[in-house]
Amino acid sequence: MDKLKHYEIDFGGKAFGKHRFTYELNEEFFAIFEGSIVQNASFTAQVEMNKQKHMIQFDISLSGSTQVICDRCNDPFEMDLNSEHLLLLKMGDHVEEEDVDVYVIPQTQTTWNIAQQLYEYVCTAMPMRIVHPEGKCNPEFMKTLEHINDHDETEQQEDPRWKKLKNINLN
Repeated sequence: MDKLKHYEIDFGGKAFGKHRFTYELNEEFFAIFEGSIVQNASFTAQVEMNKQKHMIQFDISLSGSTQVICDRCNDPFEMDLNSEHLLLLKMGDHVEEEDVDVYVIPQTQTTWNIAQQLYEYVCTAMPMRIVHPEGKCNPEFMKTLEHINDHDETEQQEDPRWKKLKNINLN
């Protein structure tokens, strides 16, 4: 995948210590991932790599926005997202994923493509329930929803069947 080549970090030739990288994640980046849930997005990823003798630590800071659909009123809006992540690469004898953000890689490996992690971090930064900020939902829809809720409450209060059932003596 030549499109992901830009996200490959060559740590083999770098000195021990901290190194910084900046990546712009836009629509072209998210289109690389089939079935992406992120649409019309623009993010900046600040990556600080701390190279040590037996481990490489990536501190990743993501900030930006994406176009989403409100779960309440079904109108689109732009949602701002910010998140911080820690990714660890341990040097070992074999390839293994110890944890979600901890990987064991061969000591001979000198590069790491960070694209998959950046994509996943943006996806997991999105909340489970996406709604407009308070008071920003479509006003016409909110009126309709309020009317439906009022109608349901009125029906429940006036149903005489419940009154008769409460009078039944089970003795």
